[in-house]
Amino acid sequence: MTHSASSHSTPGDPGDYPEAWLEAKEIVTGLGSRFPVSFTTPIRTLMHDQTKGSTLSPAAQFLTTRLLRSPTFKAMFYYLSLSLFGDKLANSAYLSSSDLVRLYQPQDCASIIGVIYLTRRLQKKRADTLSRWQPALERITVHTEVGGHLGLAIPTIGISRGILTGAMRDLGILSLGRHNREAYASYCEHLNATNKLYDFEYELEHWGCRHIDVAGNVLQQMGFGIKHALSLITGLGNKPPGRPDHDPNAFEFHLSELWINSLVQTQKEPDFTHLGVYYPTEKDKYRLLYEINQLHESGSKHRWLLRSKEDINPQCTPQLYQEFLQELEQSSAIQNFYEENLPADVLKDLSEQDLKALSESDQELE
Repeated sequence: MTHSASSHSTPGDPGDYPEAWLEAKEIVTGLGSRFPVSFTTPIRTLMHDQTKGSTLSPAAQFLTTRLLRSPTFKAMFYYLSLSLFGDKLANSAYLSSSDLVRLYQPQDCASIIGVIYLTRRLQKKRADTLSRWQPALERITVHTEVGGHLGLAIPTIGISRGILTGAMRDLGILSLGRHNREAYASYCEHLNATNKLYDFEYELEHWGCRHIDVAGNVLQQMGFGIKHALSLITGLGNKPPGRPDHDPNAFEFHLSELWINSLVQTQKEPDFTHLGVYYPTEKDKYRLLYEINQLHESGSKHRWLLRSKEDINPQCTPQLYQEFLQELEQSSAIQNFYEENLPADVLKDLSEQDLKALSESDQELE
């Protein structure tokens, strides 16, 4: 490949800075000592489903649709789905939460949940007062839409990686800023002066870790698994793999970023020799470039990550507003359902208190 971040000389593999993982963990702990089980359990279950044939299990579907009972969560999920599957949804007079969830593979849902939760968590922790919050949120919104369309066009990359790639750099940098605002203010001045989007060496000097170490730590704590987290760190680092032989997941994160950057900046595919399974069919490429040109000319039509509960109403979302309010559920019956249907490796890590919280609460994002 001629167009590759691997040509940079700065160290970037996770193994180059093992102590950075511990520093990043401290920063992530500042976002909350523990992510709620109402988010981590769906993510873990969805990722488990992905490894078992990409079929959404009853437990994963139930957990995910319960999250969509949050109006804010449903608004974000719905408007992203409009961006990616507008043609499929246009003729539907009524859409249930299950209809929306079934549009995606399990790991796609996991990535959407993760990005929504981390964005809202940072906002609650007052990261929205950082100088670059709004530009970063606008950029994440566009880049994740581009990443989603890329994943549809190239299934080997997939929606999940496209969305994580489009979001986690900025969310990692914002996490650094929330942890140390003074260092962040100086960092922004440095980036402006050097015309860079990020600087690993500067981050290591001032935080002891890089934004990708924070992003990887978040993924691991959310339930994506350590391998997925390390693949993101490697793929978005300065020494990503040039081929998929050793770590296909890391290579696909790297490739996803090359495509997203090229599509956003030039509205064209990246200029390098492509591998067959990592290149779209002519029909899919035409559709991809059409969607990217629409984004370039008009911006994000649906602005999914900027939505809130006010965007779910009879005028804007008649398809969703027909969904009847769910009847009051018996938490004991829900707990029994979890005990019978959750993957064993997920269930064994849940205490009785966790199961009770998971069964009784509808996690709102407000």
